[in-house]
Amino acid sequence: MARSIARAAATENVGPGPGSVGLVVGATIGDAAHRLGLDLAALNGPILAPGVGAQGAGQEELAAAFGSALPFVLPTSSRAILAAGPDGGNLRSAAERTRDGLR
Repeated sequence: MARSIARAAATENVGPGPGSVGLVVGATIGDAAHRLGLDLAALNGPILAPGVGAQGAGQEELAAAFGSALPFVLPTSSRAILAAGPDGGNLRSAAERTRDGLR
């Protein structure tokens, strides 16, 4: 099922430049995309990747999970950042630490 959904999304994104049809793929999937035969780079569109920070994914996990599709990945972190609140300065610092950890 995942493979057919990914292929259908990729079909919508055929053409010059990245398309606008994306997928949500957890950042903590490890090598599951590879094992399932998913070609995430062929999507040619955005991939929202929740799971950064408190759920365990970082730069290495993103690279391992998404490989050549990494330029299309939009990593998200909410638990680790929101745990620093409600102070706005603390939230900003937590967001900056997360961003810096993904460079």
